[in-house]
Amino acid sequence: MSEHTRREFIRTTTGAGAAFAFSSVPGSHASLAPTAIPMPTERSKALTALFGLKYPIFEAPHGPRNTSPELAIAVSKAGAMGALALTNHTPNSARDSVSKVRSATKGAFFINYILAFPFENGAASLQAALEAGAAIMQFSWGLPPKEAISAIRAAGAKLGDASDEQGKRESSARSRCRLSRLPGHGSRWACASF
Repeated sequence: MSEHTRREFIRTTTGAGAAFAFSSVPGSHASLAPTAIPMPTERSKALTALFGLKYPIFEAPHGPRNTSPELAIAVSKAGAMGALALTNHTPNSARDSVSKVRSATKGAFFINYILAFPFENGAASLQAALEAGAAIMQFSWGLPPKEAISAIRAAGAKLGDASDEQGKRESSARSRCRLSRLPGHGSRWACASF
């Protein structure tokens, strides 16, 4: 293998970039240009309207070590949906995290529980989060217990369920609530207002 110098690298990448740019010039027929999708799409308009967002972007609730109130605040203040992963939080920790976000931003954020783990401790954490003002809940990898749905309903919060079509039918039947899907959104998010 020969070693390339920076100059050789720039020359070859510049040539490739010029060829790519030329291929997108109308009439060049070098390649077909991609079809533009009008923005915002109807789906993104529905999503932003549903949650009062500026942008249809959701922070991933990617674990307690990687989500924090500070990150949820920044995402929410930017006009997207912040997230707090509360699966293994104590009631005090959940209350503190939600209170910190609520006091720092009026933007939307949701709390998440992964139901592949035992939910016994999560029930107390969920109640504390609801009491602190969490308005949107999302559950992953399972169906929430009836008691959790009742608590969410009593608090007037919204519920999100990351499950498949069968999971939504079971969840809807178990909770006797209306789950609505965004138009054309597939089976990933179901949100309901109780």
